[in-house]
Amino acid sequence: MTSGAPLEHLLTERGLSEEIIARYTLGWDGAAFTLPIYSVRKRQLVNLRRRSWPGPFPSGARYVGLAGRTKRNGGVQLYPDVPRRGGLLVCGGEMDALVARSHGLPSVSCTAGVATAWIRSWNRLIAGRNVVVAYDVGEEAHAERRVTALRHAGANAWAVDLGSTGLAEKEDLTDWFVRHGRDAEGLRALAKTTRPKRRPERQAR
Repeated sequence: MTSGAPLEHLLTERGLSEEIIARYTLGWDGAAFTLPIYSVRKRQLVNLRRRSWPGPFPSGARYVGLAGRTKRNGGVQLYPDVPRRGGLLVCGGEMDALVARSHGLPSVSCTAGVATAWIRSWNRLIAGRNVVVAYDVGEEAHAERRVTALRHAGANAWAVDLGSTGLAEKEDLTDWFVRHGRDAEGLRALAKTTRPKRRPERQAR
């Protein structure tokens, strides 16, 4: 909260509230924002994701995690946590999940990006729930693959197309709220109008 320009970036460019920044203990290490990652089931600290700012890391990456953290030992998680009941919004990145939470929407993302495979142990967390997938414009194919995985897990899942509302290629939920000045009610309305009528597929026993 004393980092000056980095904090201002989170508040104005990322649209995060101070309450969300404090709740999820975002930090600043002088070169990157730090996001603590906790395991889905045991709520143990398993990784620390760093998000470069203002430019990328020397490797060209925007995000890096601690060395040696793989899928097997906790490198891929649902972030920041999963509410126990009600609908859920699945986003394309950690910052999108946090800005949605700043607007009162229960949201999660996979910590290794939109192409990360759905992990079977997560099924019980979303079975029987309405789950909306909102990925960046241009990531529609990834969104549909995620929807398919969620339906096989027993969720009533579908994707919303942010591009259909005027967002440009590569724009995302942060742009929805910050650049375009839209709100949570508008996103709920978009999800409602695109909700499928068919019953979800059930996970094979």
